[in-house]
This record gives sequence, structure tokens and C-alpha cells, in this order.
Amino acid sequence: MATKLGVNTLESVTLRLDLEKYREFEIAMGLANLGSAEAIRQTIESTMNKFNQIDLTGLVIKDEFTPKMVSVKGDAFPELVGHLSLTVTAPNGLGQDRLNELVFVLPEFFTDKSEPYRVDNAYYQRIAVENKFITSKKARPRNVLSFRLVKGKWSGSLFNYSDTSTEDILFAVTDAMKKHIIATIKCELIDLLPLSRHLTPSEVEHLNAIHLGPVASN
Repeated sequence: MATKLGVNTLESVTLRLDLEKYREFEIAMGLANLGSAEAIRQTIESTMNKFNQIDLTGLVIKDEFTPKMVSVKGDAFPELVGHLSLTVTAPNGLGQDRLNELVFVLPEFFTDKSEPYRVDNAYYQRIAVENKFITSKKARPRNVLSFRLVKGKWSGSLFNYSDTSTEDILFAVTDAMKKHIIATIKCELIDLLPLSRHLTPSEVEHLNAIHLGPVASN
């Protein structure tokens, strides 16, 4: 790690790379008289410049919260706060069909000691496709975090395991969800998302047929 005037300006990182691809990269950069480390630094800087300059004109994310209904017979699910839905309109240059093929990941809200609250997907939003699902590394049992937009919409539930107010939970979850969706869309627009973060059109059609029915899925 290098420092300048007491402020960290450089940090060493360790990357696991495919050896054959790395050798190919090293040879190509060497032909341009660029060291691998310098080339990687330039790649990161170039990527972040593209990421920060993306035009998201047309992107709209609307949120709607529905508090849970408590039965006169009592509260069978005291941790449940309510249900949140997001409706996403794709930005110019992406397209709604392509947006619906992306695999997103739920945010988590762990502290050093606990999980004060949680957001979970509606069952039909979850992605459990082989090699494309993502589970929590913190929660036990491991929750499925990967989700998709169904015709541009996501639905899920909020749970409170602490004395955090509903207003604070709703703000934190909505803010984190929107930031993740925006960042994922940006990564897609600069070709950074791997294949494992994409559903194929046939996979989308299959999932829609299961959860929405063959007529509604078209």
C-alpha cells in the first residue's frame, strides 16, 4: 500500500484470474510496452469513467409500499412489516426485454452483531436457475438473493427483527434496492455483467409460464 501525505492513494489487491487468459493479456500488453499492473489500473479507470458517464435518460423506478393487514385474531407474522413493489422502466438504449433478462441481487442489512431487518423476494421473483442463483453468505439458512424483474416489476416483503421504525426500514430498503438496480443496469450497458447474471429469452419465457401462466407470459 502506498501513502501520500498521510492519505492512502494506492492499495494492493489480489485477483484470481484464468491463467491462460492472463498470459494472453500479459503478452498483448507487453507488445504495447505496458506492464500488466499498469494496464489493469488503466482498465479500472477507463471502466469507472464509462460507468459514471452513462446516460440513463428514460430510466424510471417507482416504488409502492403496502403495510401488512393485522387480523382481529392476532398477528401470525409479527416480524412482517409489509410489502414493497418496484416498477422499472428501462433507460434508452437498453430495452424492456433486455432489462427483464438481468439477474439482480437483494441488498442485505447485517450489522456486526445482528440482522435488524431484511428484504425478501416474492417467490416468483427469485432466480434459482442452475449457475445463475446467488445466496447469502451471512444468513443461515442461506437465503436466495438473486431476483429478476417480471415484466419490469419486482415485489417483495420487509421484515423487522429489531426496534427499527417502519419508516427507517422502508427508506433504507428502497434506497438500497434502487441503487443496486441502477448500478446493475449501468454494468450491463458497459458490458460488465457476466453470463451468470443474464437469463436467456427462453428461460424468461419458461419462468413466466410457470408463475404467470402461458397466456399472461406472452
